[in-house]
Amino acid sequence: MSDFIKNNNWQRQIFEKVIDGFKRENIPFCILRNYENYPDEFGNDVDILVPQEFLFKIDKLFQQVSRELNAFFWDFCKDINKILMSRAIFIWDKDGQINGLSFDFIYRLKILEKNYLETETVLQKRKAFKNFYILDEESEFFHILICGMFAPDLVHRQRYALKIKEFLSNGRLIPEDLINKTFPFFIAKKIINFLKKGEVEKVFFRNNLLDNFFLSIKQKVFLKKIRFYLRKKLKGVVNIFFPVGKFIVFLGPDGVGKSTTAVFLSNLLNFISVPSCHSHLGFRPTVLPRRQALGLGEPKNENFQSQSARISLNQRLRDLLRYSYHFLDYLLAYYFQIRPHLVKGKIVIAERYFYDYLFHLERKNLKLNRKFVYWTFRLFMPKPTAIVLLSNDPDEILRRRQELTREEIEEVLRKSREFGKKVSRFIEIKTDKPPEEIAIELAKWIVCYNKK
Repeated sequence: MSDFIKNNNWQRQIFEKVIDGFKRENIPFCILRNYENYPDEFGNDVDILVPQEFLFKIDKLFQQVSRELNAFFWDFCKDINKILMSRAIFIWDKDGQINGLSFDFIYRLKILEKNYLETETVLQKRKAFKNFYILDEESEFFHILICGMFAPDLVHRQRYALKIKEFLSNGRLIPEDLINKTFPFFIAKKIINFLKKGEVEKVFFRNNLLDNFFLSIKQKVFLKKIRFYLRKKLKGVVNIFFPVGKFIVFLGPDGVGKSTTAVFLSNLLNFISVPSCHSHLGFRPTVLPRRQALGLGEPKNENFQSQSARISLNQRLRDLLRYSYHFLDYLLAYYFQIRPHLVKGKIVIAERYFYDYLFHLERKNLKLNRKFVYWTFRLFMPKPTAIVLLSNDPDEILRRRQELTREEIEEVLRKSREFGKKVSRFIEIKTDKPPEEIAIELAKWIVCYNKK
């Protein structure tokens, strides 16, 4: 059986149990998308229109379903931002990939500040589809029309345009009353004429800047939208200098589970719609060419560990050049690979980062003054937003991987705690439990911070 079919069956199990629970608890609901090919095909997320006052019942239902399926339940930040949060039920595979379903609850169907469809009316007019409910034909036509006209990108507009063409070819009536009620009369007239002629592209791909302008005037929110637009543009400029994303570095001895936990965490964050990316920075980022091409490689046939304490001036200069080259490489990697993601508000998860030079300078085959390395890092290398220290009993770490001695493991843990206290956020987690549980704990520590 293919992974796709396995995932599809798992998603169906979650969906059907949730729907059965909605019916059992008498929760009025309406599925808005990703249902057309059910049960043969199913999307990764579901949009459900529900009255807001049923949230408490929904939370209890999701907890019950997750227990029945022996799955994990993600409820964002519990009582923090409860109205805005998504819910998700999922399981992990051995590679840290997630199989599950995410639910986004919608309480108002609105554009700008006005409802284009009233929740109570829609739920009264909903129609049955297989074993759940969807929008009635008039409401669905208008909902897809609005979503397409105000879609943020070309791909979504094309998808909505195809859907409207399908409605028209099936003989669905154009919801003229809803269009006239929502838009200024001259815009409504154009939309209706284009739809009657079958010129759907002219509805979705024309410049809707004027539509937004006149619509905001009709809804009496023009000044409010101008302020919102200016704040958004100003925030975009400010973000360039003060990125809103989070740069999180995993530290810990070799064998403690940094890579595994980082993969699980990154997959979880993306699954719950928190944009993130994962980068292993324990080795040089190689933004710059390999140093061997520039003659800065290690000397051939020379065993560094057996060198005498007296090192020639040429070797010291060579090590200094190598270190400077590596330092510049990390610096460029931060500004060209990491910072652009932070400006966009993403979470960047990295392992080791430049801390490897502070912990294992000898393993880098560099004979440099440790204070020199420490101060160049402290003064010039951009620091992470947060440090996650994964720790465990030294004997357990040695059992997993024999790359460090017990003394070296203890030294890494001690230094990691010291550096962790110098960033804005620091957490130490013992890896004596499954990586998926650690990932969930870290995700809540990251996402729910400062949400109150």
